[in-house]
Amino acid sequence: MNIAIIGCGLIGNKRANALNNKATLVYCSDLKFDLAQKLANNYFPCKAVENWQDIINKKDVDLIIIATNHLSLPEISLAAVKAGKHVLVEKPAACRSSDLNDVIDSAKKNNDSIRWICEYLNLSPQLNYSGGDRGWIGDNPFIFLDTAKINKLGWKPKLSIKEGIIQTVKYLENNKWVFEEKI
Repeated sequence: MNIAIIGCGLIGNKRANALNNKATLVYCSDLKFDLAQKLANNYFPCKAVENWQDIINKKDVDLIIIATNHLSLPEISLAAVKAGKHVLVEKPAACRSSDLNDVIDSAKKNNDSIRWICEYLNLSPQLNYSGGDRGWIGDNPFIFLDTAKINKLGWKPKLSIKEGIIQTVKYLENNKWVFEEKI
């Protein structure tokens, strides 16, 4: 999986250091270009790019890690989601929860896997925030799915959430072809 990091300060460097051998850091960018160059020099074949906008539509980028200041997180996240990239955005993801509305709406439209699952199960996710409508710094969005329809059919989960995540990770590790091309 090819990764790009936007924001090459302390957190961006920590994320780069945490990448395993299945991920390749291919691009990085920072407003302070010298920070991007420094990070790129430590991760071959990574290239430092002056403007984050130039990274967003690169065909060889699968996932973008956004580790910038809080004010720019929503703008960059939205651009990356609209470009069809997988996105890991640092907390709190925005200064106000309302700043994430466009990102969430775009993710619903552009993230086919979430859309397919919701359509297949005939579910409509509802977005709520831990702090209500107030949207203070650090307010966490939660997605709630009404599973009443599938519960009426007698559906019961076979695994706990933790077991399901572990099983999914093991599956992806053992089936590398999943990441070889976009469907």
